[in-house]
Amino acid sequence: MAHKLWSFVRHKHYYFKLVTYLLVAALTPIFVLSLFFYNNVQDAMRGEVERANDRQLGQTVNSLEIVVKQINEGFRLFMTDRVVTDFELYSLGNYYNEFEDKYKSDDMPALMKYIESKAKLLESLDKLRSTSDFIDSVYYINNAKGLVFTSGYKQYAQAQFYDGGWNRELPPYAPSFPEIMDVRDAPRSDGTSLRVVPIVFQPFQATYRIVINLDAEALYRNFVSKLSGSGTTVSVFDKNGVPLFYDNEAGKMKLMRQAEQTIAAAADPASGSATPDERSGEKRNRLLISWKTSAMLGWKIASTTELNKLYESASYLHDFFLLVAAALILGMGGLTLFTSRSMYRPITRLMQALATGEPMSMHRSRGEFRVIGDRLSEAYATREQLQTRLRESLPAYQEKFVRSLVLGHSFTPQEITERFAYFGFDMRPEGIGVMYIAVDDTAMDAAADVETTEMARLLLADTISAAIHPANPRIVMEWFDGDMVVLMNGGENAISLVFETAGQIRRLLEERHGVSCTIGIGSYCAEIGQLPRAFREAEEAVSYRTLAAGGSEVIYIEDVRLEAQPPVFYPKERETSLLVYLKNGQRADALHVFAEMAKQLRESHGGAACFGQIAVWELGVQCVPEE
Repeated sequence: MAHKLWSFVRHKHYYFKLVTYLLVAALTPIFVLSLFFYNNVQDAMRGEVERANDRQLGQTVNSLEIVVKQINEGFRLFMTDRVVTDFELYSLGNYYNEFEDKYKSDDMPALMKYIESKAKLLESLDKLRSTSDFIDSVYYINNAKGLVFTSGYKQYAQAQFYDGGWNRELPPYAPSFPEIMDVRDAPRSDGTSLRVVPIVFQPFQATYRIVINLDAEALYRNFVSKLSGSGTTVSVFDKNGVPLFYDNEAGKMKLMRQAEQTIAAAADPASGSATPDERSGEKRNRLLISWKTSAMLGWKIASTTELNKLYESASYLHDFFLLVAAALILGMGGLTLFTSRSMYRPITRLMQALATGEPMSMHRSRGEFRVIGDRLSEAYATREQLQTRLRESLPAYQEKFVRSLVLGHSFTPQEITERFAYFGFDMRPEGIGVMYIAVDDTAMDAAADVETTEMARLLLADTISAAIHPANPRIVMEWFDGDMVVLMNGGENAISLVFETAGQIRRLLEERHGVSCTIGIGSYCAEIGQLPRAFREAEEAVSYRTLAAGGSEVIYIEDVRLEAQPPVFYPKERETSLLVYLKNGQRADALHVFAEMAKQLRESHGGAACFGQIAVWELGVQCVPEE
């Protein structure tokens, strides 16, 4: 059954195209309207989510800023109590801190006063910590005194302080205080650690700093994580775009990274929204990323909503549209199949005639289909004739192409590669060795007819091709009067391989055919554009066979070519005038013409020609070269 169905449909492309066009014309309005309404629903839902995210992010930013403002207000109340000022201005503070011997009885009142001021300061630090549930600890750090006080009524020497790296990320100069630092893992006095957000205060012209460590986990738990829900992930980034608070779940980490990349690439990183796509395998996941920046904290709070999960609630519309479309397709498909049979009948007759190869019987058809049938029969016959002629003429086209490469061409590298593939040449268009083989065919039968002679030359070409190693692609063709041209690709030792192959060719021609030859070798071609020059050199090398050293029959152009010399200029006209003056005995004129001849000869050689001491005894004069 399946085989019969396949045989029915595989050659009926036009028929199914006709059916498809009719279905498209009928169903396109339905699909367009369905997509229009479905996309409108999605856009409306996306707009509502974007506005809701914007409101929630704004509320979260305001809440975080309120916490920081509350802490700032607590610090102002802390500073107005003058506890820190009294402790800082106590003149004997450094004395009591550094004195290790027993105190004198006279020092006890002042010492008690100092201890009381310190106790008040520690009490104030503890009160400052209790002003907000998000404050984990408070440090009083005095670099001048070398002291560190912490909430919880604890005192440390600065060198022994357990959180000595609290200022590692603090810039060397803060233009304004408070300075809100990035999240860090702060050690605690009991040996544990806690992720905190340090806020550093330094009053004007003061030698101490107040560090308030906010509990980062409490901030995330109370403000950020509450925004995360089904399909929505919230992340917080610092002013440099580094993630501060985020969900460590693997799936949500990917969404956090997508939000980080989107915010970094945004034209306005302060606030905005974007809808990038991410792919999970072959599935496209549409995202909605919204973010706002806190001017006070410098943080960016971003929410990433997976729109695919959001649109699941509207999936029933999608299913309804598909159901309606499927019903219409079935109905319209049946009607189209019924009405298109008569329209397709002329095409069926054309296909049957082409399959059988018999003349088409189109007497039942009218108009266009009859004209098409007649012209198609003529075109089919013409195409068969042209293909036959092309196959018969392919060797001639191959030879024409090779001759154009050797004698000069205007092909681009891409065209050369395409023609190599079309003509069946496996050569590469680079790294080519060129040999011109002049075959001495005097040993061949002079009385043989033309066909026998041509067959003998074909055998010579086969022998030359067989002498080349199979790993080296080659082209062997007859050039002129039995001479052969060989193009071959070489490897690393290219020119030595060409010499080795030339010797093998001479040996095989002698053994199999009893003929000798002279082989000229041109320069090795690094790329095919150098091929015409290399061919001329190989052809020129053969012409030196009577001059080759030792009667060698493998001649390399670099071994025989004379060094090119510029032609010597000789003033022939002035020589004629000089002879006339000498015959007439005109001594002064002869001397003048001879001096001009010597000057021109020196100038033609760039001043380097040396005539030595030229004695002109007939004139009684010596010509000395100019300096």
